[in-house]
Amino acid sequence: MSAKPISLCALFYGDHPKLAHRCLSSIWERLGDGHEVLQDFRLALNEVSPATREIIDWFVAAAAEHYGLTTILFDMPVNACKYPVMRRMLFDAPSPPAEWVLWFDDDSYLDGETTGWWRQLLAASQDADMLGQVWFQRIQGQQWDWISRQKWFNPKVGPPPRRKFSFCTGGWWMLRSALMRKHDWPSIELRHRGGDSLLGELCRHQGLRIKKFDTGVRINADDRGRHSKSPRRGVDERVLGMKPSSGDLSHQQFEYSCRVYSGETKLTREN
Repeated sequence: MSAKPISLCALFYGDHPKLAHRCLSSIWERLGDGHEVLQDFRLALNEVSPATREIIDWFVAAAAEHYGLTTILFDMPVNACKYPVMRRMLFDAPSPPAEWVLWFDDDSYLDGETTGWWRQLLAASQDADMLGQVWFQRIQGQQWDWISRQKWFNPKVGPPPRRKFSFCTGGWWMLRSALMRKHDWPSIELRHRGGDSLLGELCRHQGLRIKKFDTGVRINADDRGRHSKSPRRGVDERVLGMKPSSGDLSHQQFEYSCRVYSGETKLTREN
């Protein structure tokens, strides 16, 4: 394992400064030992408000000043949806991600002990390819038809037991970046919903090891910290594969800018 094996990615959307503060302050509180394992931060500002941007700017500057950590900022003036933005964060950044990609939706955050968490996370990763909170969900619509057309599909594997996907919920997870590159994940067909269960199937078909780990994490949490109780925001749509694909990939075309902030240098690249 490399000396700094993690790229921490977080996606922020809209006018939700309280969520941004809850997420980033929870990470900040654990940087005392966490900065030693982080290669960089990759933060996406998806149509964020000035108040949300102010919180993110504070975090980026403080991480650089106190810990010398680099942040790559992706700025979208109009909502570009989760998975197209994720592809930019991973594949179109000025430098490749670290060995592991650690993902946060903005309504996920760290909770509990502030020391030792990173050590637990990396210890759990030793015998896994993906970590997260494991969920189960029935196959919906024509999802199996979509899966059977993918390059990673293994016909010897067959449908999942009881036709239920097993997967890490998409609000928080950690995955080996080499696997994302190898399988070109997330798929260019993905827009906003359905990526987590389909990624679970990719892992199953490729014999990859998914491991439950949600120690000290609140995922897609509401004000009371309850998992998966945060109100859905932004685009609401059917999951990919519910109906036949139209082949429309226009969601991959959107305006954004990319900046690298390291404290001493700010590099700007317009796209």
